[in-house]
Amino acid sequence: MELGDNRKTSNRLREFATTLFESTGGVVESVEDDLIEVLLPKELEERFGTDFLIALDPEIVPEVPSAQLLNYGSALLDDLIAFTEEQGTVSRVYLTGIHLDDSRIKQNLKRTLRFEGSDIQIRRIKVKLFKYLLFTFKIRYTTDEREEEFISVGVNMENGQIARRLINVVSDPGRYSQENYLICPEAESISVYQAYGIAQKEVERKMIASINYHKTAMEKVIHQESTRISKFYQDNDTELQQRIEKENVRRETHVDWTADEHRKSEARIQTLLSKRQVNEIERKRRLKEMLDKYTLRTNVRLINLLEIAYPKMVNTVAVVENGDKKSAGESLRVTTTIIWDPVTQSPEPLICSKCLKLTTTLKLVRPSKDDTQLVCGKC
Repeated sequence: MELGDNRKTSNRLREFATTLFESTGGVVESVEDDLIEVLLPKELEERFGTDFLIALDPEIVPEVPSAQLLNYGSALLDDLIAFTEEQGTVSRVYLTGIHLDDSRIKQNLKRTLRFEGSDIQIRRIKVKLFKYLLFTFKIRYTTDEREEEFISVGVNMENGQIARRLINVVSDPGRYSQENYLICPEAESISVYQAYGIAQKEVERKMIASINYHKTAMEKVIHQESTRISKFYQDNDTELQQRIEKENVRRETHVDWTADEHRKSEARIQTLLSKRQVNEIERKRRLKEMLDKYTLRTNVRLINLLEIAYPKMVNTVAVVENGDKKSAGESLRVTTTIIWDPVTQSPEPLICSKCLKLTTTLKLVRPSKDDTQLVCGKC
């Protein structure tokens, strides 16, 4: 499992480096599985050097001292991120038109979140700045033709969730501002590369329908072309085989042939046999060319990264068990944090303490004497 995770990390970093350098005019070549060479345009040689080797596995570095390690936390990765920002492929904007109103926050939270057998009490409200990353990928589908599409994926940097509803909001450039109009603390965020991995998986999921469509179409074409090519060369082979049989019949019926005439006949048969071999080689070559032509190849490249930030209301909430007969000390209670999103006008789902899934239906349970938990309705 650990080995598989390392391989995924290596592949993602390889894709990142390849996308970055190819987009700036460089050429990336694979030397070994975890060692790549980058041929840079002259304007980048001063920054990265002329002989630029990148190792994706720490074990390679002692074997190739001139290679620079590209791994999470490495100096090279930090340098590449800084270089990406300098190239303008990363932009930062703040959403405007955000209305923060806490006058009905309790009613607003309970409108979406359901607390079974309990009620909530608002203890404290803070405003924090939350960040999203909007990744825009260009996907190229290549067969005998080339098609391209663009897929945008938004990732909530606070919890790593896909922000599907945000895409509609950010499609309006009129809501962007380069200036942070509300100074407040920033919420904790996952790393950019964690978000990149999440976005990659979402792109792969979205590509499934397109890939299946192209594959189905190409399988039909491949079947038709295979049948046509096979029939053509089979007909050629049948004709050559018939000519060989006719020549054999002539040899058997012409018993008065001289030795020279027999040699000429044998030469004609050998020529026809050679043509059959050439015909078979050509058949295989044409089939391979046809398969190469119609086999689906996909290429995914990150072409833009937009960081979007806007404030949300962070509510410290006490969830208290209902019950008139129970004293305050006997009632189950849990203090949790609920985030109100002013863009979607709804609270963000909570995580069940037991199954760790997102939920909007919650209840209090006490598995042990001193441990009260907030779980989903199914747990």
